[in-house]
Amino acid sequence: MRHQQHVGCIKKWRGRHQRLNMPVPHSCGGCHSAPKYLGIGNLGAAMSLAGRLKQSLLKLSYVRKPRRVVYTCMFGHSEKLSNFPMQRSPGIDFFCFTDDPHLNSTQWKIIQAPPSALDPHRRSKSFKHRPHLAFPDHAESLYLDNTIELKLGVAELFDLYLGSEVRLGAFRHELRDCIYDEADAVLAAAYDTRECVLPQIEHYRRQSYPAHYGLNSMGFILRRHNDHLVSATMDAWHEEVLRFSKRDQISFNYTAWKYKLPITLLPGTIADNPVMTWHHIAQRLPRDFDDDVYLALHEDVRLAGVNPRWHFLHHGLAEGRVYK
Repeated sequence: MRHQQHVGCIKKWRGRHQRLNMPVPHSCGGCHSAPKYLGIGNLGAAMSLAGRLKQSLLKLSYVRKPRRVVYTCMFGHSEKLSNFPMQRSPGIDFFCFTDDPHLNSTQWKIIQAPPSALDPHRRSKSFKHRPHLAFPDHAESLYLDNTIELKLGVAELFDLYLGSEVRLGAFRHELRDCIYDEADAVLAAAYDTRECVLPQIEHYRRQSYPAHYGLNSMGFILRRHNDHLVSATMDAWHEEVLRFSKRDQISFNYTAWKYKLPITLLPGTIADNPVMTWHHIAQRLPRDFDDDVYLALHEDVRLAGVNPRWHFLHHGLAEGRVYK
């Protein structure tokens, strides 16, 4: 009878601690020895189990802490990697996705992206928009444009601005509050074509998306990216960029409105805030750069077999070479 009572105790222990991922005793062969409630026959075995329990509790404690990641993207040789210094903390990872096989960094762990049929803009945004696919084991993420330099330590930034009630945090746009005005600005600057932008805007109007409903700058994004609503909205946002303009600020606020994703506004604007500095980099690939035209203008580059974008950014600018 006494043995049966001990078996019952062990079953209760087993059920309770398997849920916590803790080791469980497998028999109660030492029913008449200390410590009896564990069914362990000698003190050495008890101490061994205690050590394993401690390790399991430490592991459980670590898993319960949110894993954090900071990342950026560099595709199409559009500009040089900035490598701004960051105040690091344990448990925070730093990654840069790229299509440049020669890229290296002192600040980022470089990840070579797999081949894709997408253009460099949309290829970059496939990582920018969907951290839930790239980082399923991280709970919190910060996306940074290459031109951004942080003013705060990374851990402090997460703690201050990604509280438990925040799903996604971003800055408001420094100039505009309307995606329709943003679309006009994109066309005026020739950042994308009328064939991409105008059908997009007409589609949003047909969906009754209101004017002056807010506009966010999407070069700095804090996210709980595995939250179901966040990941669903991010997938839909990326689909908008695949379908319409590559300029993703046109589609972000529409998608957040459609999916009812609350946006937490960070203090200030992306151009003036206590969190980061948004640098304007002079040496970058012109938006109207055409690979074939550059190679036709510079036969030595074509014969060398180097990437025309990389050559212009790293050599052509300094040498005063024309690109059109």
